[in-house]
Amino acid sequence: MRIGLANLPLMVALDIFPLPAFLVLVCIKVLGQALITGTLFSYVFLFSMTGTFLSALLMFLLRRVFGRERITFIGIGTAGAMVSNFSQLALAHVFIFRESTRYIAPPFLCAGLITGIVLGVFCEVFTRRSQWYARTICAYKCGAYNTPEGCGK
Repeated sequence: MRIGLANLPLMVALDIFPLPAFLVLVCIKVLGQALITGTLFSYVFLFSMTGTFLSALLMFLLRRVFGRERITFIGIGTAGAMVSNFSQLALAHVFIFRESTRYIAPPFLCAGLITGIVLGVFCEVFTRRSQWYARTICAYKCGAYNTPEGCGK
């Protein structure tokens, strides 16, 4: 079990990247994390990949459907953590623990809820205070990332 710090770049990218670029970032995160932790050729990779992809897709969908005005990063982080944890518990039930999964589920889900909220708060504070993020969002919205003059067009 990890606390999800590697999901911060994914959460920040929700308002910046279109879906194809976002999915590339998700792949880089999954592969990079597996290489760093040495789990690329283990069942842990399957758990991590499944949890990451399902949570990333849900976070992206929530942000696109509800927008920045109606859902905060706290809600997105919490939803992403819960989907990741439920998917990993489902895999654990099928491949490892069977019926004993019910014993690890409560603390696992509680920890996921707490870390999802904490990461959401951190991401919310960062995106509100970051000048880089504000400039990047401005450039994305006005299409200035394709022009040399930037957002002032």
